[in-house]
Amino acid sequence: MGKIVLYHKKEECSGCGACFNVCPKQAIEMKSDEYGIVYPIINNDLCTCCGFCKDACNFQSENVGNKVLEVFAAVSKDVNLIKKSASGGVFATIAQEVLSEGGMVYGCSLESVKEKQRAVHIRIECQEELWKLQGSKYMQSDTNDVFKQVEQDLKDERTVLFSGTPCQVAGLYGSLGNKPYHQLLTADLICHGVPSNQWFQSYLEVLEKRLKGEITNFIFRDKSKGWGKNARLEYRDSKKHVKKKNIPAMLSSYYHLFLKSEICRDSCYRCKYASETRSGDLSLGDYWGIQKEHPEYLVSQGGEMDDKTGISCLLVNTQQGYNILQKYGTKLVRLPSTFENVAKYNTQLVKACIKTEEREKIMELYRVQGYQAVERYFSKRLGKKRYIYLLKSMIPIQLKMLMKRYSSKYNLPV
Repeated sequence: MGKIVLYHKKEECSGCGACFNVCPKQAIEMKSDEYGIVYPIINNDLCTCCGFCKDACNFQSENVGNKVLEVFAAVSKDVNLIKKSASGGVFATIAQEVLSEGGMVYGCSLESVKEKQRAVHIRIECQEELWKLQGSKYMQSDTNDVFKQVEQDLKDERTVLFSGTPCQVAGLYGSLGNKPYHQLLTADLICHGVPSNQWFQSYLEVLEKRLKGEITNFIFRDKSKGWGKNARLEYRDSKKHVKKKNIPAMLSSYYHLFLKSEICRDSCYRCKYASETRSGDLSLGDYWGIQKEHPEYLVSQGGEMDDKTGISCLLVNTQQGYNILQKYGTKLVRLPSTFENVAKYNTQLVKACIKTEEREKIMELYRVQGYQAVERYFSKRLGKKRYIYLLKSMIPIQLKMLMKRYSSKYNLPV
């Protein structure tokens, strides 16, 4: 038998780690390429060509997932959970209920690994740790051996809630042999594509030099000024004083390039999960544009949802998804919507991000000269727009909300 080939082109591998988790001989290692993007590498001296790794790969299989059955606008009834979440706190609310019944919850956490901030998937079993899984982390997390942990929890008949990108959820199912488990609950995130951990670390190193300090925490979706796409970092300066700094999304090179889909891994540009067919029981994301699609749901119009603090879109994709909401979603406010309304402002629900020549240029610039060169290139490309973004970031969030409502009412551009 010939050697196992996991992929022929980089775009054929999502880096989910399913193959790594199922290999009985531990012959597969997840390694970074020259851009910091992880791929599985087979040690042929250990490989017995059993084929388990190929069978576990749902990204290359014809198995896509489940078509969306029903759509909601949703928020948690717990205001404190909403404040700590990227949007409406739906995942945290369900996770809290699962944990209260002795279940396990898996998700992405920004951890300090060898004094560097890395996104990694972790397992939690108490509500005191839930904060680690809340909020957005805009990079690909290391799944490590969590699929094995999930399998063991399921064998122990524990309820498991797993959240991740669609390809990670599909990877989990693949590692489990695509067998149904009534106690497995999954939620995939409406994904914009993923840069690598190395890219993010390189960005933080540039920031630390500029700040002359050590960054201790990075919050991608800070809500201190309302629901939006602005970041906040915490750092220690040269005198060990703890400081905070707000970063408007469009003034951050990393954030800007991420939103433009110019630093994602190759597989993101051909993602089959960027569609109405989903891998998880539920799909979660921000309900951008709700001011136009459902103004009647907003507190300002006499409704139950506050767009100042964040509102989620909630897609139910399976009967198990309905079961999750019936059992663990009693502390959610859910109001009906449509896939078309949500997809208008979440284009990743209808098509994958587009790979451009600009993306190739930026990636090569990073490979040859490092992130400092990317930062310089970004600043030059931004030009005078920098001042426009800076002025916009200084507008109070209350005034921004007022402008959105006024423009929606009279059909004016914002």
